[in-house]
Amino acid sequence: MLRLSLLCVVLGFAFLTAGCGGPKQTPPVQREPEGSPVQLRKDLGVIAESGTGDSALQPIVMGMTALDPNFAKKKELEASYKKLMSAGSPDQRKQLATEMIGIIDSASPAAATP
Repeated sequence: MLRLSLLCVVLGFAFLTAGCGGPKQTPPVQREPEGSPVQLRKDLGVIAESGTGDSALQPIVMGMTALDPNFAKKKELEASYKKLMSAGSPDQRKQLATEMIGIIDSASPAAATP
C-alpha cells in the first residue's frame, strides 16, 4: 500500500511538472503590405480606440510613408496626419485618427471592409 501511495505521488508530481504539452502557439499576426490603405486604416483604428501616442504611432508613420503618392486623398490625409503627430492628448488623437479613417474610407471604399 505504501508503494502504491508513493507511486501515485511520484506520478502526480511528474504530471504537474511536465504539464499537458508544450507552450501554446499564438497565431501569426496578419498584416497587409506596407502602404496599404487597409493596413493604415487598421492601425488608425487602434489609435481611434485607445488614443495612445508615442511608439504606438509608429505603424501610422510607416503606413503614411509607404502610402502610394497617387492615393486619391493623400494631401487631405497628410494634413490630418501632421495634426495627429502633434496632438497633445488621447482625446485629440482619437478624434484625428477617426477623421483619418473617414478620409481613407471615402477615397478607398475597399479599405472600409476588413
